[in-house]
Amino acid sequence: MLEECEGCVLYGAGLVGASVLQYLSREKMMSKVICIAVKSMDRNPGSILGVPVCELNELESYKDRYLFLITTLEHSQESIAGELEAFGCTWIAGVTNIYYASIREQTHDLSPDIWSEVHKGLENMYTSLICLIEEQNEISAVNSNAFAMYRNCYRGRDVVIVATGPTLNSYTPIEGAVHIGVNTAYKKREISLDYLFVQDGRSEFLEQGKFEDIGNVKCKIFMGRVSKNSNLERIEFPEKYRLNGNVTDYMIALGHARTGIYRDICHHALYGGNTVTLSAFHFALFTYPKRIYLVGCDNAPTGYYDGTVDEQCLLNKEKAGWLKKDYQAMKQFAQIHYPETEIISINPVGLKGIFKDLYTL
Repeated sequence: MLEECEGCVLYGAGLVGASVLQYLSREKMMSKVICIAVKSMDRNPGSILGVPVCELNELESYKDRYLFLITTLEHSQESIAGELEAFGCTWIAGVTNIYYASIREQTHDLSPDIWSEVHKGLENMYTSLICLIEEQNEISAVNSNAFAMYRNCYRGRDVVIVATGPTLNSYTPIEGAVHIGVNTAYKKREISLDYLFVQDGRSEFLEQGKFEDIGNVKCKIFMGRVSKNSNLERIEFPEKYRLNGNVTDYMIALGHARTGIYRDICHHALYGGNTVTLSAFHFALFTYPKRIYLVGCDNAPTGYYDGTVDEQCLLNKEKAGWLKKDYQAMKQFAQIHYPETEIISINPVGLKGIFKDLYTL
């Protein structure tokens, strides 16, 4: 019948229909199959082996042109044939149980559910790929704008990362060094910052006044952004904090979404989704200084230099352990790509023994 007809519509996307399709594919007769018809698309795959699955009511122009082959078990074929006749189909045939049993021995049993899952998997993979491309384009555009001019710009200079742990109170500013502050380090008035990194502007922090007067900060401010796929947009600062000319966005890699520490921060997200200090550290390495000093990077549940204790973001021992591993990863990255840059922890607490330790207390 298939050899004689112009084309064929299979009615039934179940096990029989899938087996018939596999058999026809093996016999190189798939070109005869126009589509697979079903009464409703509910719980049916969009295609099987590349053959589209369509609702019968969409096939008006096919009813008197193509063979309609019922691919179900025999006990349901009589009622289906009645539906096809009522629809106006002029050439109807059915696959017998014996024929189905015969071709089943010659094909693998890939049920419509499996084909459906394969199809969904391909769709999800395609969607994920599109999202990754869009995300990478955004990262490249934002971070190139933010950082391109700073590559190797502090070669031979000293850079200080100014974090907000209690040991910050024991720091005497190093003359001639570039100072990169994080979060509320700008409130430490005796230290003149050249840059400030902030990346967690949750509404509760803003309402509590954590970043009060940040709009009056004169140094360059890098303000973190997250990708749309992160589901953490709530940590971004609202637009009103980005209006000053000294504020520039940058993209960060958050938590488990990170795939590594990249040398080219113009085209990859900054490392440091677990703490803004690591973002500043990554940027500092990109400037290729002679030395990097870590100040106030206590990485311990000891509060802040101003005596405040914020329960919402206070480190516990478990998180301090995670962050220690992040700093160790940054050390390994620096040893490979910037071995001439010396990294010094001033009065270390939770980072003791990772970098070169220097105590002033």
